[in-house]
Amino acid sequence: MVEDKPFKKVSGVCKEFDGKEVLKKVSVDIKEGEPLGLLGRSGSGKSVLLHMLRGTEEYAPTTGEIIFSVAMCPSCSWVEAPGKVGEACSKCGSKLELREVNYWEDKDARKKITNRKGIMA
Repeated sequence: MVEDKPFKKVSGVCKEFDGKEVLKKVSVDIKEGEPLGLLGRSGSGKSVLLHMLRGTEEYAPTTGEIIFSVAMCPSCSWVEAPGKVGEACSKCGSKLELREVNYWEDKDARKKITNRKGIMA
């Protein structure tokens, strides 16, 4: 496991819908395998943040960034959780490498991560 890097790093994320701010400067580091609970009143933005982490287009951050640290195969672009860095790719056998992905800036990588639903949970 990549101990010093969070699996998901949310930094200063804000989200507005029709000029109304529903998330304001949310920041959190989520480590691989770490449970995360979101508590708040109805309408406080919990579901908005979850949709954002899942890559739902309508929920792209207005500002801020979400960085995923993943194990990615340099040969076939297969994506695994960061704890698999250095292991053989299950698809082609190449060595998985650590890659930090700005989730909302790198559309191709976001699609690869989103397609791997198992690492999103």
